[in-house]
Amino acid sequence: MVVGAGMAGVAAAHELAVGRGMRDVVLIDERAPLTLTSDKSSECYRNWWPGPDATMLRYMTRSIDLLEEMVALPGMTSKLIMDAHLAAFAIGHGLTLCSSDRDFARFPKLRWFNPLAV
Repeated sequence: MVVGAGMAGVAAAHELAVGRGMRDVVLIDERAPLTLTSDKSSECYRNWWPGPDATMLRYMTRSIDLLEEMVALPGMTSKLIMDAHLAAFAIGHGLTLCSSDRDFARFPKLRWFNPLAV
């Protein structure tokens, strides 16, 4: 798990996933990726990912599509946006999200597990 989606975090996650072949790399930040990165201040990061192929572009497009789908769910409020980000990430990568926060139950496509409910 890499915490922080600035240039260093994105670079570290890329190195782990692509450079070292790790399959379960998770990148988490409370803000959108590269939000505070100076060369992306126009926030055009959504569709600009340099690389040898379109892997990151596909990843970002899929994540944004999932997030937009979740934000449109009934009862969604601004306090749930971070939950929607985490849920979109988990869904997009086929992961199970573990949290005691019951708000995750509102995302129908999310595999969610409350470890305190055992």
